[in-house]
Amino acid sequence: MAKKKSYICICLGVDDPIKDVPVKTIFGMDFQCVLQRSGLTESDIWDEIIPSSRRMLWNAKIHPILHHSSSKGDGSHVDLTYLNWIHELYTQNDIDLKSSSGLKHWKSLRKLSISEIRENVDASAEALHRRSIPSGKFVESRLSEISEILMNRKHEPCNFDFVF
Repeated sequence: MAKKKSYICICLGVDDPIKDVPVKTIFGMDFQCVLQRSGLTESDIWDEIIPSSRRMLWNAKIHPILHHSSSKGDGSHVDLTYLNWIHELYTQNDIDLKSSSGLKHWKSLRKLSISEIRENVDASAEALHRRSIPSGKFVESRLSEISEILMNRKHEPCNFDFVF
């Protein structure tokens, strides 16, 4: 029987300080605003044994464990629909997210903190997995496509996403 693969999805704002106390931002937004709009409480995010003076994003259990599952047909996927509630935080400023299906899904998932992830990660397996991702071929093909458009002065849309 094949081993079921699990993944951790870490979602933070670029400028979220992970070791600052008290937490001021989460997902790039004001922390208190996120709590108010989502109906989450600090006990939804931290274990009760962590005192308020030590609560930071580093030990916040906000990163869900996701499982690779088969879908109908040939493929397989990881269900990322729980991210919808975070997207709604940005796009729908005036609505209450307490009844969001994405938030309900996120709450139902087992979550880990960054500190727990760091303690349990197999660094060598992670490095092997990252090396197996064929990013070089993807980048080469995107660069060839963009180069063709630019060098031949074609009047075509040119998407620079994922070109590094």
